[in-house]
Amino acid sequence: MSVNLYFYLIGLAFLLFFSYQDYKKKEVENWGILAFAIYALYILFLYEKSVIVGVLVLVTVIVAVYMWKLKIIGGADAKILPLMIPSMLVVSPNSYFGYINFLLVFLCIGTSYAVLYKNFAGKKKYVPFVPAIALTYLLFAVLTGIF
Repeated sequence: MSVNLYFYLIGLAFLLFFSYQDYKKKEVENWGILAFAIYALYILFLYEKSVIVGVLVLVTVIVAVYMWKLKIIGGADAKILPLMIPSMLVVSPNSYFGYINFLLVFLCIGTSYAVLYKNFAGKKKYVPFVPAIALTYLLFAVLTGIF
């Protein structure tokens, strides 16, 4: 197993933990997000394409904050989305193509998840969205041939 796959799996472990917190408590603890941020920075500084990935993280921050301001996603979701990019793209052979794939998968999964959750959960106002982010992260690996 390559080192990059280890980076990906550690990122997946963070996302599964955050998904559980979001689903059970309807919030994600900031200490966990801080640990994930430190981990993402560690990968960013180790990775040879760190400038490209750094730009993609910045783009994701802008999009996530915009989505948060429009109340499409919650605060934890807006923090987690950019932080998952380094551990996800470290296993992708082409950062730009991988990022576009991620956005397309996220759009499909996120929309489907929100609609299904609202229909089956009785039109509750709050939708725990971190599980959709984790599912996108996992599906990205399957689509890019990592698993």
